[in-house]
Formats: sequence, C-alpha cells, structure tokens
Amino acid sequence: MFFQNQTNDLTMTTAAAAAPPKKKKTKRRRISKHVAEAARKKAVIGGGENEKVAAKTTEQPHVDATATTPAKTEAARENERSSTQAIAYLKVYIESKKDKTSDSNDKTGAWKFNKNTQTWLIKHMYDAEIVSKATFSLLLEYFHGLEGKTKSRVLQQASERVIEYKEHEKKLQEKQGDNSDRQAEENDEEKTRRKEYKRARQIVQLLQG
Repeated sequence: MFFQNQTNDLTMTTAAAAAPPKKKKTKRRRISKHVAEAARKKAVIGGGENEKVAAKTTEQPHVDATATTPAKTEAARENERSSTQAIAYLKVYIESKKDKTSDSNDKTGAWKFNKNTQTWLIKHMYDAEIVSKATFSLLLEYFHGLEGKTKSRVLQQASERVIEYKEHEKKLQEKQGDNSDRQAEENDEEKTRRKEYKRARQIVQLLQG
C-alpha cells in the first residue's frame, strides 16, 4: 500500500512536470476616448510637420532672374544723364556759333569744350536708341568745327562703316534661297544696319565736303 501511494505520487509529479506552464493572463489596458483622440491628432499634426520639412528639403533654390536688373537700370540711367548733358552741350555750342558778336566769357551758360562729352557722342552716335535723330542733327552741326586727328578718326570710322555696309548688302542680294523666317530676321537686322549706314554716309559727306 505504501509503495502504491509512492507510485501514484511519482506519477502525479511527473505529469505535473510534463504539463506546459499556464500563461498568465494580461489585462488589456483600456484607453479613454479623449486620450485616443488626442494621440490621433498629435500623429496627424506630426505627419504634417514632417511633410513640410520634407518639402523644404526637396524644394529647389529660387533663382532671382532680376538679380542683374539694378546694374542694367544704372547703365540706362547713366546713358540718359549723358544724353541730356550731350544735348545741352550741343545746343550751347550752336547758339554760341550763331551769336558771333556776343562775348562768350560774359555770357551765362557759355559753351566750353568737354572732351568726355565729345567722346561719348562719337562712341554712341550710330546707335539711334541712345542718340536720337534730333540729337544726331545737332551733332552734324557740331562736326563742322572738327579739326585735326579727331576729324580724321571720325571720317575714317564712318568711311569703314559705309564700305562694310555695302559689302554686307551685296552678300544679302546674293542669298536668294533662304527661307522666309530667316529673311524676316535679316530684314529686322537690316533696319538697324541701314540706319547706321545712313548716319555714316552723312558724316562722310560732311567731313569730305
């Protein structure tokens, strides 16, 4: 009997050892609705911020196309100032030549030679956008008084422009098979070239006469 009880106890102990351990039940934590809603909003806001950061990171750097505008504007203003000064310079010169009996030293606003103004006029006199037609007419009267090296240099440059345009015009006449688009472009360019040619021819006729 004693051995039988020991055998039963051994059998129960072995069975208990062989049986898998029971899992502990974990209680699921309940989250209140307002806490869950707050967490959801935080996640949405956080996602939006991440998208903004990503957008800023991938955004291409903006290049200001008008970065050079101030320099261009300043150059244009400088030409306007120089043009105004040149017109006044030419008008005073012409008036002083018309009134030969007046004493230029006592006259208010008497003309005085200005090398910088004369150089500016000679440099830009073929550009109709800078030196207007009226200003160029005044310049032709001013050129009546040119002498020495300045006169020779202006005449030489004008003569070279006349020859250059005639050669250019001859080449254009030889081109007959170009398409209409290219001819239109050449015609637009030709207007500018012809204006320069006319001015050069007037200068040549004036200084050679």
